[in-house]
Amino acid sequence: MVDSVGITTKTTLDQVGVPHSGALHVITRIRRIAANELEFLIAIDDPKTFSTPWTRRLIYRKAPPSTRVEEYVCKNNHNEPGANGFQGFNF
Repeated sequence: MVDSVGITTKTTLDQVGVPHSGALHVITRIRRIAANELEFLIAIDDPKTFSTPWTRRLIYRKAPPSTRVEEYVCKNNHNEPGANGFQGFNF
């Protein structure tokens, strides 16, 4: 389990730009549900931004051995949130 608090308000919850307050509390539970699958259960609670807590379930599957993974380095934080508070992805 990963319990996250004290998250800066300079970030957003996703790539679309969903904001949050300093009261954001995120709990992530990770478990193996099959030999090649991990389940992430994410609970998001931010009473200053959302009327009720909400959850998200994500399933990650192991990639085939032939999959090539390349490193991505963010030079000088060029993907950090801009003046409007939104996070962009500049490649």
